[in-house]
Amino acid sequence: FFLLSYRSRRTRTVWAYPRTDAAWIRLRDEAPEEEFKAAFRMSRDFFNKLVQHLQEDLRHLPNFISTRVPVSPEKQVALTLYKLASCAEYRVVGDVFGVHKSTVCRYFHRVVKCINRKLMRRVIRMPDEDRCRRSTEEFKNICGLPQIIAAVDGSHIPILPPEEGRKDFMNRKNYSSIILQGAVDHNIKFIHLEIQRIPFFHG
Repeated sequence: FFLLSYRSRRTRTVWAYPRTDAAWIRLRDEAPEEEFKAAFRMSRDFFNKLVQHLQEDLRHLPNFISTRVPVSPEKQVALTLYKLASCAEYRVVGDVFGVHKSTVCRYFHRVVKCINRKLMRRVIRMPDEDRCRRSTEEFKNICGLPQIIAAVDGSHIPILPPEEGRKDFMNRKNYSSIILQGAVDHNIKFIHLEIQRIPFFHG
């Protein structure tokens, strides 16, 4: 009876690998503006505005079961931008922000989907007549060529193709990819993006 009583009173413990986000805190609070911009490809002011736009969608609902501190919207956006800017592995990004690589992966996809849903159509859009006229003038000043409103280019993005229909993703360099085609204005700002598999574009 004593042993059963002792076991019932014993407090369970949860072990977690100790991690630190000191590198992220230093970048956020102490790094010079140039270093911050190199790490996240945007200024602090623009970063803060982006967080404000997304924070309602990225905020966690109360969870009375989990003992872990939730990742703030600010850190979710930061680790996503850091990953996009550096192409670092999830493990490396996790070391900077003090989280596990699986956490980086989860929030990376969450933030990217949120940006696409909330901001992409507002930010990336074809210019109206006035913007077209202004771009035409600016391109002529830059390169001397008339009647240009955008510069267009594309890039092959390597993928692991599905087993069925994998030939549809094979490009002329004999590897599987999808094609990203982008158009930018005279300020090198994207005005159009399209991603398709090979048959829809020249491979």
